[in-house]
Amino acid sequence: MNATSPSTSWTHLRACSAAELLSHVPAFAKLGTHPAINALVTISAFARTTITARRSVNGVEARVSVKPKLQDDPHATQLVKDMEAAITANACRAGSTPQFDLGTWLDRYGYIDLLAKAVEAGAREIALKTMAEMISKAIATVALQVGHLTDMHLKRLLRRDIPGLEERPTSPCSTLEWLLAVDHSGDPRRPILLTRRWQALRIYASLSTVLREPNITATIDEGLPLKPVLMDRLNITTPELRALRGARSLTTALRIGTDFEATIAELKAHGVPLAEWPGRGEPDQPSAWSLSPWAAYHRNNIIRVDYVSANQHATDAISSLADDILRPVVANRLVLANRSIVANVFLHSLAFPTGLRDSPDRRAFLSILNKAIIGTRGIKAFHEAAELWHRRVATLSAVRHEHRTDRPGWPSICPPWQCPRGLHDIVPITTAGGLVEEGNSLDHCVGGYYQPCRSGAVQILSLKRGGSHVATIELKLSGTTADTLSYQVGQFKARRNQRPDDELHDVLRAFLSDLNCRRHPIFRSQLAAHRKRMQREGDYVWSSHTLPIAHAREVFPFYLPLLPRNTPGSLDAWCEKTGLAHAVDRAIVALSSPIDPGAPIPY
Repeated sequence: MNATSPSTSWTHLRACSAAELLSHVPAFAKLGTHPAINALVTISAFARTTITARRSVNGVEARVSVKPKLQDDPHATQLVKDMEAAITANACRAGSTPQFDLGTWLDRYGYIDLLAKAVEAGAREIALKTMAEMISKAIATVALQVGHLTDMHLKRLLRRDIPGLEERPTSPCSTLEWLLAVDHSGDPRRPILLTRRWQALRIYASLSTVLREPNITATIDEGLPLKPVLMDRLNITTPELRALRGARSLTTALRIGTDFEATIAELKAHGVPLAEWPGRGEPDQPSAWSLSPWAAYHRNNIIRVDYVSANQHATDAISSLADDILRPVVANRLVLANRSIVANVFLHSLAFPTGLRDSPDRRAFLSILNKAIIGTRGIKAFHEAAELWHRRVATLSAVRHEHRTDRPGWPSICPPWQCPRGLHDIVPITTAGGLVEEGNSLDHCVGGYYQPCRSGAVQILSLKRGGSHVATIELKLSGTTADTLSYQVGQFKARRNQRPDDELHDVLRAFLSDLNCRRHPIFRSQLAAHRKRMQREGDYVWSSHTLPIAHAREVFPFYLPLLPRNTPGSLDAWCEKTGLAHAVDRAIVALSSPIDPGAPIPY
């Protein structure tokens, strides 16, 4: 703060400021009573004052005092009012608040116009620059004081109105604004409202946004029983509400803008028993809730979030299951039902709109999904199943990619080759389906080579003995013209990535010798053109449509390791046994109620 002499008056400060201003820009004397000059003098004088703020009685408004006392100065009086509004709002109100911007305040009085007229009156550029620096320093000094007063005002309000708050926030949030009963500033009933809101928030800090709803707040302010209102609002039981007592600290509620309302809705929607809630459903378990995956969940989970959190293989498995199986099933049912646009949006997201997320229809849908995908298994058993499934994920990705692209496959490096002794064959693989067959036959992850094969960087060839798959050959390619195209052997693996026997190595050498000596042709031109095109254009355009039901039926067996024991071996039998087809139909019906054609889809 800038201390002033007791004998200094506001009139004297203004006179000193005006003299300093004219000493920097003498041309201002020619401009008479331009309002911006008066505003500049006021700001300069304010920077030399001592500014304090106090709280209003039973209110949140700041009351600003200036020493020396202002004397019938409309500019200064307005500036004080702006300070009071900014300090009050910035200390007590969340969201968009009035800012104390002296630059904007100057512009209202025509500061730019003043500069232009000063130049016309002969003011030198360096003089205006020096003056601007002086005013900038004055503005910074006043703004610094206002910022300090804002911080102090909030601290004093909290100390007076919420003395039990152990850790005081340094900035307002919506919950703090509600807790301070800012909307009742000056109301004689405000002290009792402060007490009641404080008591409610201490118990149910985990429901901070729910408590702020008008009807809930009215219940709290009137001192009426809160439990039945919250139970009705959240559609929960007495034991479930008890689990929310002390589930979050008050400090956390004042720091984080959201609460556990959506978390509770998901726990209920997925039918999670209370004993499996965070903290085993007991009250006063803030650590368990803060560390629970349910507290940080994302709404579009189609199975229980605790089954996929912190396990990437499980997450990948469910994501792939949604693409490969669930969306094709929904699309097929939609075609049969010919339903609404909202149901079609459901096809792509598998999510219910906001208004139906707590509905019995969504709960029924999620219940069937959890039964069909998880069954009665615990988290550990499901993760083990996801690990087993993950061994085939690359193959599934290859099949999915090929079914979505408009021009699948890639050219082969050569025609099939037969060993002179007639027992062994080497056949180039040119489709995702071929990679799937090779990987399944030899129990290795050759499906993961789809993208290098597709781009033309690699060729995969199957070595067969008597028609049976016995080894896989990788050829790495380079060059983009027929003359420069070359290859070298990469990996050569037998079943489960074991080393092929010596006989198979002899067969490979014979094959390579025939290629090198040109006894067996190489499709150099076609392969080089494909490699060049892929380098220039990238992959072909994918279809944006959901995969067809035929794809889901084809790849369903790959998901059997992920699904519960005794799952039927076919997609249609699985849908029938688990009730999935009926659940999808019910969801489609629920999502197909008439809506305003011009209204946005409420997702």
